[in-house]
Amino acid sequence: GFDTVFINSDAKVKMSGIELLLRTSFTDALAVDASYMYSRERNAGSDTQLANRPKNSGKLGLTWEQPGMPFGASLALKYGGSTYASFQSASNTPTTEVYGDDVIANLGVQWYPDPMSRHHRVSLRVENLLDTGYVTRIRSTRLTGSPPPTRLVYRNLGAPRTGYLNYTYQF
Repeated sequence: GFDTVFINSDAKVKMSGIELLLRTSFTDALAVDASYMYSRERNAGSDTQLANRPKNSGKLGLTWEQPGMPFGASLALKYGGSTYASFQSASNTPTTEVYGDDVIANLGVQWYPDPMSRHHRVSLRVENLLDTGYVTRIRSTRLTGSPPPTRLVYRNLGAPRTGYLNYTYQF
């Protein structure tokens, strides 16, 4: 088993930030969605960003759907900002490792067998289109029964390229 301890901050945490959203259409068929978030999260009295909390993140999406046409498509680029993890290394020494700063592309296509009423939709979505390897979290733990100071360092990896095929009926 694992010995797991979750600790909240003993001190006050200061958080501030801003989120900007833009949604507009260039034509009847082409639209863009953009978002950006800045988030400053730190312990009171410190200028250091909290671990596992990126200061910057964002998304840019383009959608093409011509009214009355049987097809549509979308492309989204998601940015997960740089952050860091502080943990005990395999030899039980304090360690800090930077991760993040990734851009992940998602692509979707839609087919409407009945383009005028659009009650039926078949869609194919591919997430992580370029099969980018990325880490979402870094942690360490001591396995119960292992000799001290041995620790297991592990990384939660983002999903690999994944495809979804959906059928939707809209009443």
